[in-house]
Amino acid sequence: MARDQTRYRTPSSPPFANQENMEEDENTPITRRELAHILKGKGEASEPTWEISAPFEHHILAKPYPKGYQPPTFRKFDGTESAKEHILSFLDDFRVFRNHQELKIKEFSKSLTGRAFTWYCKLKASSINTWEQLVTEFCNKFLEEEPSMHIMDLGRVKQRQGEGLVAFVKRYRDQALLCIDTLSKPQLVYGCIRNVEDGSQIYLSMSNINTFSELLKRASDITEAMKRNGRRYKEVFPLEVCATDGKGRRSSYSRGAKRNKSSTPTTSLQSSGHGCRK
Repeated sequence: MARDQTRYRTPSSPPFANQENMEEDENTPITRRELAHILKGKGEASEPTWEISAPFEHHILAKPYPKGYQPPTFRKFDGTESAKEHILSFLDDFRVFRNHQELKIKEFSKSLTGRAFTWYCKLKASSINTWEQLVTEFCNKFLEEEPSMHIMDLGRVKQRQGEGLVAFVKRYRDQALLCIDTLSKPQLVYGCIRNVEDGSQIYLSMSNINTFSELLKRASDITEAMKRNGRRYKEVFPLEVCATDGKGRRSSYSRGAKRNKSSTPTTSLQSSGHGCRK
């Protein structure tokens, strides 16, 4: 009889089937849901939260957008260009809404990318109260990192092999804006022309160019003429040579043209289209 009772006895509960036993065994696997349930029973947080707070105060976030506001396409700043220029361009993008302080704070992150956006994400929560404070934090980070350019540095900015004339002039102009030495615009333009390496330097030098806008226009004209004719610079813009024969008569011809062997000319270079001196 004892044997039968042992045989049909209700099996005991498996170990650690209830929460009490589960807490006592350190080796029992446990799911995240079960852990949350246990913590909840002890009055602790049920689920970890991953909320990311904005770096500005809540009242700024709660401020509604102005009526009629349409988010513009902001010019992006990645931390490698001028921080001061980015602030100015950011304000220009706002146009009539540039005086809305809270709006500028909320929208500023949309104009950042790369390491500049990473910097923004690392700002402490609720640490920004005003637009001026945000600009100060931004400039403290990126304004001091702006590269400076000296006259000697500009002298090393030369046209690269395969670089178009217009592209080089724009690159030189952008570098010249960073120059901390005082130079006039004609001096900067002259330095740019000197560093042209593709053979067009002589044609730029003969023009009276004092600004980068004039230089870009001239460079564009030369480039278009090259594309249109598919020839070398000296074939598109030939240099006229004024020659004086033994009888004092003047004649002009392009460099490379055949000359009268009987004459012994004295020559002077003129740009094509200007003719010879009378």
